[in-house]
Amino acid sequence: MTVQVIADETLGIAARGATRDGPSWGAGAPAISFAHVSKTFRGGTEAVADATFEVAAGEFVSIVGPSGCGKSTLLRLASGLTEVTSGRVALGEENVGFVFQEATLLPWRTVRRNLELLPELHGIGRPERRERARSALALMGLTGFEKHRPRQLSGGMRMRVSLARSLTLRPRIFLFDEPFAALDEITRHRLNDELLRIFLAEQFAGLFITHSVLEATYLSSRVLVMSARPGRIVAEVAVPIGYPRRPEQRFDPLLIEAAAEVSARLREVST
Repeated sequence: MTVQVIADETLGIAARGATRDGPSWGAGAPAISFAHVSKTFRGGTEAVADATFEVAAGEFVSIVGPSGCGKSTLLRLASGLTEVTSGRVALGEENVGFVFQEATLLPWRTVRRNLELLPELHGIGRPERRERARSALALMGLTGFEKHRPRQLSGGMRMRVSLARSLTLRPRIFLFDEPFAALDEITRHRLNDELLRIFLAEQFAGLFITHSVLEATYLSSRVLVMSARPGRIVAEVAVPIGYPRRPEQRFDPLLIEAAAEVSARLREVST
């Protein structure tokens, strides 16, 4: 399986105890499947308990929950960066993109060279990786910034470069670990809109972690609510608005109603 990981993250495929399978699904099967998955870390901390859910191919799903409930652990279990203790995680695609809270760009490389990094690490020749970088730059609206270094970019621009870099391997599954949490509201809204545009263009399966209920409902077709640690999926709220979504639909009464339902479920698990 190809997992796009940068900086100090280490790729590890779960191999002991429970199972984490590579692609084995037929047509119409889930892109991501968790079946009664639990994770207990050394020292006895139980982070996730009996998590069961699916994400269909081409579907965007968000997960919200109290701080420390195991949301990020779920992504690391899906990617293989963390090993499951029990249960089964299965992916329907080999190529998985992982976008972290930090942009994790290499400061000594230009934007273009940062975008070429993943294809380079996967042995793709220079002409092809340059073409993939060019295409990702265009898709993310970064054309003209090829020669800039990360220190010359704003936080929002650095995150756009991080997203563009993940796109160079053309993943069919994307895992997002609160990528916009540190940004101001205006930039966050702008990148939400950019992410939706890319989601519709690329039609990947997305699993998105966030603390923002409004962000979750605006981006997703479904929002899953986790309990306090050990995290369990305790509720699912459907968002009754189709795609594409316009920026002004953040305040659509149907979306606000869905956000209110997610908030109510969160209050229940936080008391």
